[in-house]
Amino acid sequence: MYSLDNLQTLLKNPEGVVGVLHHFVGKVNQEYYRRFDTHSGFSVMDEEWDNLFLLDGCRYDLFEQTNTLQGTLESRQSPASSSSGFIKNSFHAKTFHDTVYVTANPHAFQIEPETFHATINLLDDEWNEDLLTVTPQTMADALREAHDTYPEKRIFGHFMQPHYPFIGEQGQQIDQGGVARRDKQGNVVERANIGDIWVKLQFQLNSLTPEAVWEAYRENLELVLDIIPDLAAELSGQTVLTSDHGNLVGDWIGPIPCRGFGHPPNLYVDTLTRVPWFDMGGTSRTITSDPPVVHESLENKTARKRLVDLGYAQD
Repeated sequence: MYSLDNLQTLLKNPEGVVGVLHHFVGKVNQEYYRRFDTHSGFSVMDEEWDNLFLLDGCRYDLFEQTNTLQGTLESRQSPASSSSGFIKNSFHAKTFHDTVYVTANPHAFQIEPETFHATINLLDDEWNEDLLTVTPQTMADALREAHDTYPEKRIFGHFMQPHYPFIGEQGQQIDQGGVARRDKQGNVVERANIGDIWVKLQFQLNSLTPEAVWEAYRENLELVLDIIPDLAAELSGQTVLTSDHGNLVGDWIGPIPCRGFGHPPNLYVDTLTRVPWFDMGGTSRTITSDPPVVHESLENKTARKRLVDLGYAQD
């Protein structure tokens, strides 16, 4: 973001300068919520479900507009506005030995070994180096295997979609930071030069528009929703879809009015904290609690690399 090229682009672009102003006002808003807000949110582990599919970064309104599955839609207030905060507030210093956690989110490096009966990490061998994420189908296959291996445990699947990178046909056509760009020889372009899509959108560093990003975001959600019916049918028990936080796509936020982008931590605005709770039904299966047997940890170096690919950090 703070490269000389980006600075020169901003100085030539009045909209980029406006983006800088909104950025700093947003930081003030974050500090306000951090200091004065008593936001708590719901406890996902206290809810009733046998299979929970968490769709990372899914806004309630996006889900409501896009979903065509059969079930009952309600909303919940997430305990955080980012994945890191959600994981910390939901799991830290707690134990859920009746649950198997299957994750495609790098923030899972925070999870202690004793938290779940089993923690299955898909961020090493199952990471897609072209798309720079774990695909919905890969997650679905891992969840089927977890269900077969642990038939008397709750199954918690943490999908990365609709969180960017945008991996749909249209999404891959826009200039974003996640999908690996290749030169004419097929070599991956340096990711540090690609940039975070929310930074590009806020500071008008290219021709991106909020409308184009919203459509790519919707397409990502459609990709994960497409695999849900077959997956839910194959897993016994009650299935619920939810999310950890939303996403700001140029929305006006407060308490000091400004436009927001992405999902900054400690920003407890409704667009970020209101998430879907979609109950697909199903007959509850027998669930038992047993001591932990597996914890597939994620090395800090790998976690940081994955977070950069997903736009959470910079090299």
